[in-house]
Amino acid sequence: MALVSETRGYKGRGRFILRPLGGGRPFELGNVTGFSESIEIDRQARQDYTTAAGGELDVNENVSTFTFEATCNDITPKNLAAAFLANSELLGDQAITGETVSVWSGTRVGFKYLPDPDQTVTVETTDGSPVTLVEGTDYDRTPHGIRIKDAPTNITFATLDEELQVTVSYNRNPQYLIQALAAAQQTYELRWEGLNAVDGGNPMSATYFRVKLSPTSGFQRHGGDDFAELALSGTVLADETRTGAGLSRFVEMAMI
Repeated sequence: MALVSETRGYKGRGRFILRPLGGGRPFELGNVTGFSESIEIDRQARQDYTTAAGGELDVNENVSTFTFEATCNDITPKNLAAAFLANSELLGDQAITGETVSVWSGTRVGFKYLPDPDQTVTVETTDGSPVTLVEGTDYDRTPHGIRIKDAPTNITFATLDEELQVTVSYNRNPQYLIQALAAAQQTYELRWEGLNAVDGGNPMSATYFRVKLSPTSGFQRHGGDDFAELALSGTVLADETRTGAGLSRFVEMAMI
């Protein structure tokens, strides 16, 4: 049976999918809690000066900008990379040996990569004859590296501020590295696979043929009682390959 609309009430839900126009795999923004569009108008009018009351004889309005704002609370590597104009790289598990880190007594130090918590860590001093430090005696493990004990046994700090070098060996946990503000703005096709929640979930769709994302205007990385949200914004650009009578160069929508 063909779908029909039972109401013109509207509550939009659905999925947003970005496809890089320069090539690459499409990805979903995930749980988007809000998406709004804004059109700004350049307005010119011809005033009527023939009467005291005034008014307008003609008006000409042109769209100057077509923008959107999206808020999502799925904080994924792809979303962060898009928001922070970043390069994103997935690194697999790997044995890391002989990585040099600086340590101080009573301080936490991070490794270059996030370590696999189920694999062993080896920590050795580099001054003089190498000495292997003992977990629980000289240091404790943390999710990011180690914390040197306030008074370790097998390594000596002459002063509170003395910095020493140690080498660490560990297994790298699979992880994404996201290099913020290291990439140019990308152009995407943005597709919305929508549903009208008050019309029996009837499908709707919108395709924005060319959009360019702006750097994020905000991201609460730490703290707060609510789930973190990532703010994304972008500009809808004309797609000059869209030709033909009556075709939009910006967005095409479909609804039941």
